[in-house]
Amino acid sequence: MSLWWTSFNIRNIKVSKTFNYNIIFWYRYKQSKFETILKGMLLKGFHRSFSILFKINTEREKKRILEGPDSTRWKLEPLSLHPKLDQIKDHLCMIEECQRKEDFSALLTATGFLINTFSQYKEDCWIVDIFVNIELDCSKEVKYDSGYMKALANLTAGINAEANC
Repeated sequence: MSLWWTSFNIRNIKVSKTFNYNIIFWYRYKQSKFETILKGMLLKGFHRSFSILFKINTEREKKRILEGPDSTRWKLEPLSLHPKLDQIKDHLCMIEECQRKEDFSALLTATGFLINTFSQYKEDCWIVDIFVNIELDCSKEVKYDSGYMKALANLTAGINAEANC
């Protein structure tokens, strides 16, 4: 018997000290992609990004249900099936990481990328407002730049409001 494989029986159940990765992969693919992404965010410690993404999803579903099946929002795909969900998650995590490090230039770059990416498509305009609000909230935390971040965030908010996006 080798050292890396020791097994013993407990109540007729064979238990081994080696880790069975097949069970984890099976469980991961058994869940939906959205659940897997949310759990991964929590496991990596991005709790603020998790709460933002979860809040976005629940608010969008509530509005969708309230408007009913005749509305245009009903025909849009849910956030859990959105093709850019991975991009949203990655950049939300990047934004949270920049907030922790207080690296505001990288924060502005990450939020600007998200805003520019999603403002190109009319069906994704709902999420642009959320990211503009995140940028505005983060710009208020900066104290040492004489209002430069606030001005840039307000400029971005104005441009997106003017574009009706």
